[in-house]
Amino acid sequence: PPLGCAPRAVSALAHAFSRAALDVPGLSEARARQLREAGALREPADAFRWMTDGGALPNATGIDGNGTAVHAATIADLPGWGEKSLANVVAALRRTAEDGVPLHRFVYSLGIRHVGAHTSR
Repeated sequence: PPLGCAPRAVSALAHAFSRAALDVPGLSEARARQLREAGALREPADAFRWMTDGGALPNATGIDGNGTAVHAATIADLPGWGEKSLANVVAALRRTAEDGVPLHRFVYSLGIRHVGAHTSR
């Protein structure tokens, strides 16, 4: 189902990128919240698009920790990010895309109700 509720969406994104699921270091819940507010991350697939678009933001604005709009052309321009941070996350995403993940971890990353790490095996 669509995740219209912001806190639920952020939690689902953080779950998808967690160590037990897709294992993408650098995409914590706080960063998922920031990226969702900036319009760069609505669903997990959005993150994999950064590998080709260089982390461009769709609306060229971001939100800082105080809820203030900040002009940012890419994710690297957002507060708390930088070229190195973005490069590390993109490298982790590329590694996940190229190497893949075991089916049970992918199923777990989907966040299906009542399907935990054990059940997904």
